[in-house]
Amino acid sequence: MNGRIFGIDARILVLVFSVLAAGVSASAIDMKALEPLNKAILEADGVWMSKSPKEAIPKYEALLAKLTPEEEFIRPMLIMRLAKAKLATDGKDACLAVLAKLDAVSYVPKHIRMDADELKSVLAGKGNPGMAKTPVPPLENPVKVWYVCSGSKKGGDGSKRAPFAELAEAVAAAKASGAKGRKAILLLPGRHTMDEPALIENIDNLTIRSADPLHPATLTCGVVLKKWSRLTDKALLGRLPAASADKVLACDLAANGAPKIGPLLFGGFASQRSAGGSHRFKTMPVPELFYGREAQPMATWPNKGYTRLPVMERPKKDPGRYLRWAKETDLWLHGYWRQTWADAYEKVESIDGNGVITLEEPVNRYGFGRRMGRAVNALCELDVPGEWYYDSAKSMVVYFHPTGFDPEKCVLSAFETPIVANKCDGLRIRNLKVEYVRGDAITLTDCRNSLLFDLSISECSGLGIRVRRGTGCVIHSCVVRDMGRGGIDLLTGDWTKLEPGGSVVENCRVSKLSRIDRTYTPALLAEGMGLRIQRNEFQDIPSSAIRLEACDALIQLNVFRRCVYESGDQGAIDMWANPLYRGDVIRWNFFDSIVNQKTHFGAAAVRCDDFISGFMIYGNVMLHGSDHGFGATQFNQGADNYVEGNVVVGWVKAFSGCSIPPKRWKAKVTRHPNAKKVLAEVDWKSEAWKRKYPKIATLFDDPEKHNYLIGNTLVDVKIPRAVKLGIFIANRKVDANADSLAAATKLSPPWYHIPVDEIGPYPAR
Repeated sequence: MNGRIFGIDARILVLVFSVLAAGVSASAIDMKALEPLNKAILEADGVWMSKSPKEAIPKYEALLAKLTPEEEFIRPMLIMRLAKAKLATDGKDACLAVLAKLDAVSYVPKHIRMDADELKSVLAGKGNPGMAKTPVPPLENPVKVWYVCSGSKKGGDGSKRAPFAELAEAVAAAKASGAKGRKAILLLPGRHTMDEPALIENIDNLTIRSADPLHPATLTCGVVLKKWSRLTDKALLGRLPAASADKVLACDLAANGAPKIGPLLFGGFASQRSAGGSHRFKTMPVPELFYGREAQPMATWPNKGYTRLPVMERPKKDPGRYLRWAKETDLWLHGYWRQTWADAYEKVESIDGNGVITLEEPVNRYGFGRRMGRAVNALCELDVPGEWYYDSAKSMVVYFHPTGFDPEKCVLSAFETPIVANKCDGLRIRNLKVEYVRGDAITLTDCRNSLLFDLSISECSGLGIRVRRGTGCVIHSCVVRDMGRGGIDLLTGDWTKLEPGGSVVENCRVSKLSRIDRTYTPALLAEGMGLRIQRNEFQDIPSSAIRLEACDALIQLNVFRRCVYESGDQGAIDMWANPLYRGDVIRWNFFDSIVNQKTHFGAAAVRCDDFISGFMIYGNVMLHGSDHGFGATQFNQGADNYVEGNVVVGWVKAFSGCSIPPKRWKAKVTRHPNAKKVLAEVDWKSEAWKRKYPKIATLFDDPEKHNYLIGNTLVDVKIPRAVKLGIFIANRKVDANADSLAAATKLSPPWYHIPVDEIGPYPAR
């Protein structure tokens, strides 16, 4: 093999490293007692990198031969090192002989088992199944086809010569046809205004796609506001600030073909109007005004950021501003009222003569300890070009238009979700654009074997794609951007019953989210079991990119860039308060610029919050993180997490957080509301759970409650160790320049293969 492992020359990675200082004592495994083992592994690793894998082999063999019972946790990692050294020097058979030793180990962490199985597959000439791309079905020859053409006359029969005028007509025809086999609805190029949803219910083997994938059709729920006039309503004019009094235009929505939308209704994560105590809170169908495809801000104060507002208290200064607000008829406040990680909108009920603001019930579920907020839809604060005000009583928009205003570029998101599918098998939605939706763009409920491919979804006030229940959903090569809430909400499979969903999110790009609801609106909310999330790009996300509520999820080969820049107490990948989530592997991802300067928590690349245990965080590159608060990987009281083979560059801490001693673990877990709830409702003591997740059998009886931090490469990290009850073995602090993914990956030692060329999206087929 000439000293090469997976294409990497074992001799070119010569690192300058220092052995890290002794760590914190644990309850059953004492880090001080492990220091000789730590030094011995570092010495063997150094021999491989500075000399050759052949010379390191006897050192690894000697280590394996004399491991004490307290050191047994390191055996699988040493076996993998030895196997790869044997491959580099003695060939395939020698490597396989070493890998067979894993079968005699009582517990092999999942990422190690995957690495071993994939290596065996490669050596057998079958390729690496871990890096396989999900195939997309080719365009089919359907048994029946209906065409839809925007602007065509009503009364068509769906043929190409007499197409339907609306998608809903074609869906009804497909359901009524009774045709067996694959059916297809083809949308001809152009913009198809969806003033009502196309309800697809109990229709199997249906494809909805553009007739010409190179010129995709667009489903739009927006209305172009062409008719504007000067504002003449004296009551409204009297509330305008001097800066805009003679510069605004008014638009009668009915005169422009927009529906009557009614009063504004906002929510947010902490709002009791929408949250209901769940991360999967409701979308409020908020209308938005766009100019030149840019969402325009509602009239607000302050124009940037948040300030303390006199909610149920007298203002300390400037009461006149709040007295002016008292004249507003549909005024809302948006803020981080108590927690930096929980936003909510509050409806103003009244403002008294002292400027004290009283809110309409129900108010947010966390209270008002901080009172940091801003006014929304305040006509008296409409003072910046681009701001607008919505008057629901008059069904009117008042707009402080920009210079050179062109009404043809002004669009209101007026209609709600254009595609709603329920209880379908084999539904395929392909090659479409969806835009300007008041609410969520596409929703699927109780559907099986669905494909959402090559969709471009943008400028919506809710989510891009929402999948509730069902199995076998593939979301592939989609773009979701510029959303009022989150990107993709995927609930598939049932981890509580150990029922895999078999669903995939692959090759998607999700960016610029949370314009309206700021927190717990991730690029991907993934819940269930057996999920595969790979080769995606998540970029410019104020909160988490992935919120994970699942077992057996594989998150790999993704790019996370500029996430968690606003919300506190979060990670780019975030999990919370469920000690039963097991079998999850996060590997080969690139985290870039996960920085938060606004809260004392900073931000983490991977955040394992409140008893999250048994996660495998392996072979990731974590570049440029927060200079305070959390480390690249953050733990909060969980255990049995493995953080191995990662390259961490430019963080204040490589790792942070803690586990808790075994004697206190059960009491802490069973007092936590969410953890207590899932432990009571799930049959986790069953033989099926114990067979699948062996560590579950000793959830409260294991004398060892540790997190294992092994073989990580640390560059420009101020605090390498900050994890109580953390076991630190063979981590290296390296003096090098690594300002890119490629440069950082080169610092990874040869026994950890990070497939840098496979990370991120690829051209859609």
